[in-house]
Amino acid sequence: MSERLVIGGKFTDLTDPVQLGRLNDLLAQTLAIVNSFDQGSFALAWIEGAIAGMVIASKGVGNPPEWDASPTLTGATFSGLTASQLVVTSAAKALASLAVLTVALGGTGASTLTDNGVLYGNATSPVAATAEGATGTVLGGVTGNPPAFTPDPVVTSLTASGLTASQMVVTDGSKKLASQAPDSGWSGTAGYTADKAFDPETALLLEVARVLGTLVDTLKTKAILAA
Repeated sequence: MSERLVIGGKFTDLTDPVQLGRLNDLLAQTLAIVNSFDQGSFALAWIEGAIAGMVIASKGVGNPPEWDASPTLTGATFSGLTASQLVVTSAAKALASLAVLTVALGGTGASTLTDNGVLYGNATSPVAATAEGATGTVLGGVTGNPPAFTPDPVVTSLTASGLTASQMVVTDGSKKLASQAPDSGWSGTAGYTADKAFDPETALLLEVARVLGTLVDTLKTKAILAA
């Protein structure tokens, strides 16, 4: 095709007869070029306007473009963003980069955390971490303060699901807590014995006898010293 579009200068004032004439010439050339195409192999088509928020997207080779509210991009580069960072929307609904995901957006708000520490909440501030716990310590809570590891925890209430209610608590061969029926008895010197029945009245009498024996020994000592 040999037709070429010749633009004779700029159009800055269409009230100027000279510029208006040039514009008419340009329109005539445009129509001539359009009419010179083979209508059987080429045709111009309009894409009707669509609702706000849609874009014209390609539908692949051999297909005309269409308005699309959610086009699929195979590759896009946004020059206003920072590489290797999260992408969020700003207050103006524009795309923006975010180095650390804030607590308000479901993140930790922290860029680094203590090695081997335990994370705990900090209201709307970044998530914090405890110091690393030493061997043999447990994590304890303090009302109004962050949790901390301690070797001597104070437990106000404890429920052990592996034990039996209303029975004695002993340590088994593995040093684990275990339940033992009260009829096994208790001996102050031998500990729990399987062959000694537990009798509360007998235990009380034995304790009274022990106290009286101690008192008698004390009185004898004082009597000897007085003599």
